[in-house]
Amino acid sequence: MEVSRNGIKPLYNTLIHPNRDIPPTGSAVHHITLKHVADKPLFEEVWPTIMEHPQDAVIVAHNAQFDRSMTPETGRPWICSYRLARHLWPDAPGHSNQVLRYWLGIDVDAEAAHSAAGDTLVTAHLFYRELGYYRKHIANQTR
Repeated sequence: MEVSRNGIKPLYNTLIHPNRDIPPTGSAVHHITLKHVADKPLFEEVWPTIMEHPQDAVIVAHNAQFDRSMTPETGRPWICSYRLARHLWPDAPGHSNQVLRYWLGIDVDAEAAHSAAGDTLVTAHLFYRELGYYRKHIANQTR
């Protein structure tokens, strides 16, 4: 995702072939089966393209620990929007991407929850909201 004065917009989006079976529990969440990814590239083929955008970027993920375990080492700093949300809003009804989306009233056109495109769009908006909350409520207290 890229944040600019015009808002948040995706830079790159593709399905990938997992090179293994997709368990029924995974398909139940994402509604993706091997049929949907049969002709898609492997992760190793798209990873270099992902890392080109932009090269000095900080990686933000909602549950960065999981995402880091699934990707090669990047040499870049990571920020976990899930951990940050738990710190900023301990009384939220939950800290999943989608719970926070609705609790905070983040109005985005995310096609489907638990799709990569939808989740990254929600995460980008959530992180933007976290930064604003931090600036307004916490940064001034630490000065």
